Amino acid sequence: DHDENALHALQADRLLEVQQRTTLAWLERHYAERRYSLLEEESTEYKNLQQAIRFRLESGTATQADFLAVKLAHSRLRDRITEERRRIDTAISSLGRWVGWDVSGLPLGDRDQHAWLTDREWSAVQPGIRQHPRLRAAQEEVAAAASRVAQAQEAYGASWGVDLAYGARDGNNPDGSRRPDFASAMIMVSLPLFPDRRQDATLSARQSELLAAKDREREILIQLQEEQARAHAQGVGLERRLQGYADNILPQAQMQADSALRAYRSNHGSFEALLRARLALQAVRFELLDLQHERDRWRTQLAYLSGKPLAPAGRPPETAHE
Repeated sequence: DHDENALHALQADRLLEVQQRTTLAWLERHYAERRYSLLEEESTEYKNLQQAIRFRLESGTATQADFLAVKLAHSRLRDRITEERRRIDTAISSLGRWVGWDVSGLPLGDRDQHAWLTDREWSAVQPGIRQHPRLRAAQEEVAAAASRVAQAQEAYGASWGVDLAYGARDGNNPDGSRRPDFASAMIMVSLPLFPDRRQDATLSARQSELLAAKDREREILIQLQEEQARAHAQGVGLERRLQGYADNILPQAQMQADSALRAYRSNHGSFEALLRARLALQAVRFELLDLQHERDRWRTQLAYLSGKPLAPAGRPPETAHE
C-alpha cells in the first residue's frame, strides 16, 4: 500500500531529524564546555602573568599601569567564564529535551578533535540523496496518486458480473412426481452514461492530485540537492581553514606569545607587546574552536542528507525523546 509506505518513510525522516537535533544539542554543550576549559586555562596564564609583573614591580622594571592592564584583562576574562557557564547550563537544558533532563547533565566523555570527514563518508552522501526517506515518501505519494487516476479511468469502461442462483422446491407435480429444483444464471452489464459529466470531474481531480504530487517530488529532490551542494562547498572551505590553523596560524601565535613572554622576563620586551601577543593567541585558539564546532555541525547536516547518522567519535546519547 503506497499510503502506508509513505507513512513509514515519513517516520524514518522524522527519526533522522530527531537524531540530527540531538547531535546538534550535544555539540552545543560539548563546545561550550571546551570553551569554558580554554577560558580557565587562559585565566591561569593571566595569574602567572600578574605574578611576573609583581616581581618586576619590586625590582622597579615595571609600572603600576602594567599591573592594572593585565588585571583588567583578567577581569574581562573572568566575565567571559561566567557567561560561558551560563551557556553550558542552557545547552544542558536544550539537550534534555532530546535525551531526558535527568541525564542531560551527565559527563559527555572525551572526543577526537581531528575527526575529519573521510572520502568514504562524503561518498555515502551522494547516493543517499536519491534514497532519502523524505524523497521516498514523496515518491510513494506519486504512486498512490497514479493508482487513484487508474481507478478513476476504470469508471469509463463497462463492468459486468454473473449472478448464479439455486432454488429447492417442495411438493409434487399433478402426475405425482417430485417437483425438480431449479438453477438460474444472469449476466449483468453496467454501461456508464454521460461520462463527460460525473466521470470527467472525478478523473480531472485525480489527475490534478497526481500533478501536485509530482511537483512535490521534484521540489524535495531539488531541495536535497541544494543542501548537498551547499554542504559540500562549506565542508571543503572548513577543512582547508582548519588545516591552515593547525599547521600555521596556531603554532605561529603560540611562538609569538612565548617569544614575547621570554623577552619581557629578560627585560628586553615591552608589556604592551606581551599583552598583545597573549590576546592574539587567545583569539586564535577560540577561532579554531569555533571552526571545529562549525565543522561538526556541517558533518551533522551531511549525516542527515546521507540518510545515515555519521556520529562523532564521542557519540551523543542515542536515546531521543519528542
